[in-house]
Amino acid sequence: MKVKIISARQAALIASSANSIFLAGFTGEPLVLLDAVLSEPEIWKDKILTGAFIPGVNDRDFSSLGVGTTVETLFSTQGLQRGDAERRVAHLPMHYSDFWARLSRPGLIDCVFMTVPAPTKDGSIGCGLTADFAAAPIAQDTQ
Repeated sequence: MKVKIISARQAALIASSANSIFLAGFTGEPLVLLDAVLSEPEIWKDKILTGAFIPGVNDRDFSSLGVGTTVETLFSTQGLQRGDAERRVAHLPMHYSDFWARLSRPGLIDCVFMTVPAPTKDGSIGCGLTADFAAAPIAQDTQ
């Protein structure tokens, strides 16, 4: 298997046709990709960004990524305060297992971004330190 390396901007452009994007939280947050979108907000227009962003760790204002972005998340973070005040953040008060089940629904998430370690010699890629909830929407796409 040959691994193709693309730029963060190219990855963001791939998601430009997606409606709903899952972003991994904790150490899986795709920082370089999000910085690319922040520098060119028009890449993502009217996107729904979903994730379990951890207070004190994932404190970016995800609602400011792109144009017309809204965020769905389990937790309130410092970074989401402005988006929350502007009613661009939906807090999902649910148990982890319910959040997993929600993300597993076919058609809910169009695209998943997470930071992963480098591929192994055979080309396989693991989830790294934090598998987060990313496996739920990834698995629904393979069913």
